[in-house]
Amino acid sequence: YMPRRHIMKKTQDDLAQMPPAVGQILSSLYERPDGRGIPGAFSGQQIPWGARLIAAVDAFCDLTANPRAPGGRCEASLALDRMHDEVHRGLFDADALAMVPDDPDGVYNLALVDLKQARVDAALAGFERVLALERGNPEGVTRELKNQSLNNAAVIYYSRGEFTDAEAALAEAVAQKPDDASAWFNLGLTRQKLGRAAEAHDALQRARILDGADVAIARALALAELGRQNWVAAVALLME
Repeated sequence: YMPRRHIMKKTQDDLAQMPPAVGQILSSLYERPDGRGIPGAFSGQQIPWGARLIAAVDAFCDLTANPRAPGGRCEASLALDRMHDEVHRGLFDADALAMVPDDPDGVYNLALVDLKQARVDAALAGFERVLALERGNPEGVTRELKNQSLNNAAVIYYSRGEFTDAEAALAEAVAQKPDDASAWFNLGLTRQKLGRAAEAHDALQRARILDGADVAIARALALAELGRQNWVAAVALLME
């Protein structure tokens, strides 16, 4: 990543001493796809590919690392969203932007980092972006990655009290991966919050079948049995 202020210090003599292809790239860094860049000699596909790519990477690094960037420094997933919004204005080349860290695995891993560092809004935006990428290209996102994104998004929704969104995400997760005990467990807890006791019990029971050794699942199911006045079943679960 070469900050723009350094590139701008390059003189024509510097460029003349470089290989022609490199010089052309550096001299075209401030061109814009809409033709309104500097010096304004190229537009669209006329701009060297390397210049279009470096311009996108440079902007991404600036948005995520520079506190004086337009709008302030932001997390990677939000920076990508902002840059995608600017494509239609002619600021970035769409093909070049696609090369910036925006593949599903990269977005997911960035979201995990955000989550571990308590940047919950950025993390949720990342998980939601993976799901949006999957909707646009189902074959481009693995079932496992989609499932992990659904579960992580659901946990954040739940923590915010957004139980309807959490339930929708978890229902989709168990539909595509029926043997995920953790997802069934979380689905049961979420449906309890929504006041859907019977469906919550069924989800917890399914989680229990899939993972009979999980103490948290057993306790949650025991409480559900107490709510149904199934005293014997509840005591049996609590005694295990």
